[in-house]
Amino acid sequence: IADGILEVCRTRVTMVYLLVMGFVGGPFIAYLATSRQIFQDIYDAGDMFVIYFAMGSISAGAASLLNARLVMRHGMRRLSFIAMTTLTLISALLWGWTEFVGHPGFILFMVWQTSFIFCIGMIFGNVQSLAMEPLGHVAGLAAAIFGAVSTLVSLPLSWLVSGYFDNSIAPLVAGFAIAGAMSLALMRWAGRA
Repeated sequence: IADGILEVCRTRVTMVYLLVMGFVGGPFIAYLATSRQIFQDIYDAGDMFVIYFAMGSISAGAASLLNARLVMRHGMRRLSFIAMTTLTLISALLWGWTEFVGHPGFILFMVWQTSFIFCIGMIFGNVQSLAMEPLGHVAGLAAAIFGAVSTLVSLPLSWLVSGYFDNSIAPLVAGFAIAGAMSLALMRWAGRA
């Protein structure tokens, strides 16, 4: 087991994608933690929370189905990079909107929510698969380490983003924009490995 753990920790691609998963997982957990408050307190739509939240889930399912059709043609690395780029850009744009224009309306928020969850649906599965790709012979151990450590990376980021929640979506979209930019840099570096 110790040799397997060392091998996982020495595999650069796996560790990079572990960090990517942790970075993006942080704001995603913060979204899950604050979504009820966002719909109820910011948009006065608490009575329809379940419906609006489900719309995001449907977009994640659609992303998974689309990913299954595209992954053999375009590859996991390319699809996850495009999805991460999209997630980063839409979050940065909405962050800029909140800072310079003001609080975005409900429709704009819903477009962002559905879009970012679609991107997450494309990112999570591909990133996990990319991380496991070089470690097929120790896949069970590698998957356990990947899940545990990426969660440990994401939790402090989640607390940080959630801690800045101030009845504004600005901390959330900023968290996704910053985490996405850091993830893109890591993904580009991993691509050169």
